[in-house]
Amino acid sequence: MNLQGTSKMELYTSKANLYDRMIQSAGKHYEKESKFIANILHKSLKEKNPTVLDLGCGTGTHAAKLIKRKFNVICSDVNKEMLAIAKKKTGTECMLIDMRHFSLRRKVDAIICLY
Repeated sequence: MNLQGTSKMELYTSKANLYDRMIQSAGKHYEKESKFIANILHKSLKEKNPTVLDLGCGTGTHAAKLIKRKFNVICSDVNKEMLAIAKKKTGTECMLIDMRHFSLRRKVDAIICLY
């Protein structure tokens, strides 16, 4: 595959459906990372079911694991294709956001960005 001249965004868009397999084969430990983040958030937040904004959520794997740990998660990404996969995976609210400049019109208890 010749990737010369291909921007990162073009690559993420064209390979969104393969992203999870590529990342997991590279040794990504979603479960371990999600457990670590959940423990930190539970210790530092007072709310029973805190709301977390996952900036740059990609395909939503961390978000899905946090939802299983009783977090309300809002998925966000700049890539529509990745966000569509995240929506299917999590069933939660997903927002098209460029993390370089954005504002939320509501309060969240924490913002995470794991990439």
